Amino acid sequence: AYLKEFNVTYPNAPDLRTAVSKNYEITGVPETFFIGKDGKIAHVQIGPVNEATMIALVDRLLAEQ
Repeated sequence: AYLKEFNVTYPNAPDLRTAVSKNYEITGVPETFFIGKDGKIAHVQIGPVNEATMIALVDRLLAEQ
């Protein structure tokens, strides 16, 4: 119902049994996880992330070898 109400169109996978939340040690919502080229969590942004921060973090991760 939430996804429909707010017209969320990107892929979603509800964590109904909170397994993912526990594995990622989520402390609140929203949290954004940036995954490095090695597949590991490179940065966690707790709270909203603005466009400038998103671009800076993605650029930094793309530049890493």
